Amino acid sequence: KEENKLTKRAGKQFYRDVLNTKFIVRGSSNTILQDTKNNNLQTNTIYSTKIRSYDNSIILYYNGTNCSVGWGNIFLKKISNTQISW
Repeated sequence: KEENKLTKRAGKQFYRDVLNTKFIVRGSSNTILQDTKNNNLQTNTIYSTKIRSYDNSIILYYNGTNCSVGWGNIFLKKISNTQISW
């Protein structure tokens, strides 16, 4: 977790919170499709982009891996004090 990380995009600078993640993606037969856990050179970031108080949700952006494959938004919505919807 990095809070207030300086970010540069489209000629502008601003601060945002960032989660640097490492993970393993497995296929249906438990075959490893992607493994970033032991790769010290590659980190994949998840940025918080918006908090929506009207529906208790947060929107995150994932930049993908290997030439941005798999990029997209992640929507998390609070259902109760112990549950979220992804």
